[in-house]
Amino acid sequence: MKDLCRRCTICCYEKVIAENGTVVYTDRPCSYLDLDTGLCIVYEFRTRAKAECVQITKRVLDLGVLPAACPYVKDRPGYRPPRLTPRLEKLARKTLGAGGPKAARRSGRNRR
Repeated sequence: MKDLCRRCTICCYEKVIAENGTVVYTDRPCSYLDLDTGLCIVYEFRTRAKAECVQITKRVLDLGVLPAACPYVKDRPGYRPPRLTPRLEKLARKTLGAGGPKAARRSGRNRR
């Protein structure tokens, strides 16, 4: 799959699944995320180092785990993004631009 990642680091934060099936982000970054560089320190073998870490595939895109403004999903019809914490919403606006969570709510794509 084409590399569209903008290194926002949001997908590298821990997630939980709410009772209604919504993906909910936490403010806990992965222990392998270098917060200064925004890069994974074990990138080449990340899926072996941490089972929850996945490669971007169509199946992963369909799970609704990437922020609404992520280049991998921002133009996907009917995409239902996860719920971000206020801190990560701010990070999304800063790193991913105008298509952040507020735009997703206006377009009806956010499940909150």
